[in-house]
Amino acid sequence: MGTTQAKEVMKVDAGKTAPLNGKGFFAVANGVNPGIYDLYRGRCGAEKEVQNEPGSCHKKFRTRAQAEAFIEDWKGSHADVWRELIKEVLDQGLRPRDPIVWKTGGINSIIEQFMYEPGKSTEVDEITEKAKQLSLRQPKQNN
Repeated sequence: MGTTQAKEVMKVDAGKTAPLNGKGFFAVANGVNPGIYDLYRGRCGAEKEVQNEPGSCHKKFRTRAQAEAFIEDWKGSHADVWRELIKEVLDQGLRPRDPIVWKTGGINSIIEQFMYEPGKSTEVDEITEKAKQLSLRQPKQNN
């Protein structure tokens, strides 16, 4: 795949808002309920959103704008990984089964095979394995 290493990216205007009471903001990019939290611990904190959640991604920021930028950048990075995987299998000769799927909304059933609702699925390992299998097909050899 084209992505070899993650990099941290901050938006130019991300430092313009002041921290809440000097405590900061906790961004949960991937967890049970992604979002920005004012606290880490406690009933309304970010900790419970990421604890025991495979692949969770969270970080504390000084400003809300930085926290928002972090979440948006995580989404973009995650989409880039999938985009590269799709390009890889297209290069190997695979093609979409039926283009009408994209027009009729049938893509949702395909997406559901690879994505899950955090905190409600026990099939995360199966989904991950299916995604890995997409890149196992050998390229066609010319004789």
